[in-house]
Amino acid sequence: MKGFSFNRILAIAGVIALLTALVAGAAVLKLRQDALEEAGHEVSGLSEMLAEQVRQSALNIDLALNEAAAVLDARDETEFQALARTEAVGHALSAIADRRSAIEQISIENSDGATVASSRGAPPQDSGPIYDGFDWLKNNRPAQYTPVGALRVSEATGALVVDFMRRIETADGRFLGVVRASVGPRALVSTYSPISSMPGRSYALFKRDGSIF
Repeated sequence: MKGFSFNRILAIAGVIALLTALVAGAAVLKLRQDALEEAGHEVSGLSEMLAEQVRQSALNIDLALNEAAAVLDARDETEFQALARTEAVGHALSAIADRRSAIEQISIENSDGATVASSRGAPPQDSGPIYDGFDWLKNNRPAQYTPVGALRVSEATGALVVDFMRRIETADGRFLGVVRASVGPRALVSTYSPISSMPGRSYALFKRDGSIF
């Protein structure tokens, strides 16, 4: 009888231990699921915030490109070349760039890709296009978006930049050149972004084709 009672006690204790383990396991799984959901909501919120910051930066850069292209309003390539090399255009480009802290340089390239004006003073010797995207813009007329080039080293500062580009053309659509705004990728996101104070967090920006910049 005593043996039976002892075995019964052991069985009950085993059942209790099993139930306790199951409850503890379920609690741990619930905590893990809650933590994952919370992290997912946090990441989603940060992504939306960063996307909005990048969108606002891109709109500001797009406005700068529009202003720079308007400065180079010309009827033909000869007039465009003469206008682009004037001191007034150089000053105008500098003023446009200075109003946007994200922009390191605004440059104007002629139909051959040679730099004929820059917000940083006299352009370098004519050497043809130094970035991806020029030839595509020369042969295409994007109407609803601004092409963005690949990450590259700036010829002006030696820093990593991406180029936002806009085709310059006559009123009847003839290609004259390209206005290019070189931007540091980090400048697309606010310096005061909450993610900057979160250790172990990082983010990446991707273009439409999936490449990173």
